[in-house]
Amino acid sequence: MVVTLEGSPFEKTDVNVVYWLERHLNNLFGISLVHFDSWKMAENLQQNLWAGGTDSMTLAFQKRAFQAGFPLKHFGFHSLRSGFISSALINAGDDDQARARVLEQCAIIAKWVPFSATEMGNVKSSPVGVHVSTRLVLH
Repeated sequence: MVVTLEGSPFEKTDVNVVYWLERHLNNLFGISLVHFDSWKMAENLQQNLWAGGTDSMTLAFQKRAFQAGFPLKHFGFHSLRSGFISSALINAGDDDQARARVLEQCAIIAKWVPFSATEMGNVKSSPVGVHVSTRLVLH
């Protein structure tokens, strides 16, 4: 699965996941997102970076979300994809071309046929969950 992240490796804020990923990779492996072209991707480093299958990664993500105060098993990796799709569509606003670019990029990342029934079904249901989750966090 591919998940895109939005943020900056230089801005320390509670919600800037790119900063925290940069810090984690630097502390644990001595590597930087900024200098990814200099990574020495030996097989053991690659296995350590991305160790575990989808289930173990999902459990780790759910554990962190629970520790952050969300209900147990409320989120998974699909929540990230839904959130990014929804945010991008909201930011596109009324611009039809911008919305089309978002849908095309999402289809490529998710390995869907652009504008297919599968993609549109997933995209249509995503904002509902994101808005409900946002309300849970804000209230």
